[in-house]
Amino acid sequence: MVEAGDEPRRLNPVAGWRPYQFYLVGMLLLVTVFHYLDRGILSVLQEPLKEELKLTDGELGLLSGPALVLLYSAAGLTVARYAERHNRASLLAAALATWSLMTALCGASVGFVQLALARMGVGAGEGGCIPIAQSLLADSFPIRQRGFVMSIVAAAPAVAGIITPLVGGLVAHAWGWRVAFAVVGLPGLALALVIKFTIKEPRVLAAAPVKRSSALADVAWLMKQRAFLYIFLAAISSGIGVSGINAFKISYLVRSQHMNLAQAGVVWSIAGVFGLAGSVIGGYMADRFAGERGRAYVLVPVIGAVGSFMAYAVAFSQSDPTLVVVACIVAALFQRRKQIVHRLERPAAVASCHQQVFLDRERRENLALLRHVTDAEPVAFVRGDRLDRPVGETDRAA
Repeated sequence: MVEAGDEPRRLNPVAGWRPYQFYLVGMLLLVTVFHYLDRGILSVLQEPLKEELKLTDGELGLLSGPALVLLYSAAGLTVARYAERHNRASLLAAALATWSLMTALCGASVGFVQLALARMGVGAGEGGCIPIAQSLLADSFPIRQRGFVMSIVAAAPAVAGIITPLVGGLVAHAWGWRVAFAVVGLPGLALALVIKFTIKEPRVLAAAPVKRSSALADVAWLMKQRAFLYIFLAAISSGIGVSGINAFKISYLVRSQHMNLAQAGVVWSIAGVFGLAGSVIGGYMADRFAGERGRAYVLVPVIGAVGSFMAYAVAFSQSDPTLVVVACIVAALFQRRKQIVHRLERPAAVASCHQQVFLDRERRENLALLRHVTDAEPVAFVRGDRLDRPVGETDRAA
């Protein structure tokens, strides 16, 4: 049954929004873009960084994956619980300032240890971004508008996928990788001040009490949902491949296709534009063909996963630069079509779970654990030096 006032909102999802709500969504989108921008900049800069600091590809993989994730997941769990009882705007500003400063400090590193410590700092700060942003949105919008606002912020990875290779590649090519880290990291400090002094804490306005609950009980409840468990495992499997490719995709074009950083950055930035289009297409297709049981919310990610696999297989097995570039763009189109349905919180198989998550604040904070498992990149230490070498060639000595 459609309640009074629901139909206008269904036709116009921003109907009744206050100016501050537009501002909140825009600022959280910007913060989340910075989150993915600072996370992904290392993969853009690792070729000159590798040469100057004499790093191995295994070390680069550790920097892209475990060094970042080690504190990312732990911080996310801690912040998710802490944020439900303290001022989230202040916490988000502190997290943003932390990861931005540590990103800039990556440019001052003189060896692997210093760079690893800086990347751990980036992970510690970024771990608080997604739980706080989702919590602020959930408490600032009614239930029937949350899906739409979440989808706006969920566009951040695609937007960052356009900006990161373009800015990082062009700046590093012109002024060096150290300057590129500073250019990407330092603006976040200014944004942190804006967040601190302009974002309101919804609980202060609503004075809503928060009950304590058991994290283990909430995770156990969710894992009993068989459909969610299958999608959860699929997301982890998909993340293994995606994180490894993302960590070395710029390096592949530089090493195997003999591009410079600026050229490789432009290629992946263009691919990012198509990836953003894939996000929109994927969301539309899922809604358009969902049917009564919502099967399209599961089938669209499957199509995206298969399509991106086939396109990447072409990109990494061909020597013609034009064919490689086209295959990379097609892969990005399908990859984002796969990811957007997951990030929009819309799959039919988990819709009932997420409805309870967003309606139940004390449960939502505990389930941040599961978001972090699939959002992190724990396996990016895959050896990238195998991308462009004959099979059987021995590893380069450290």
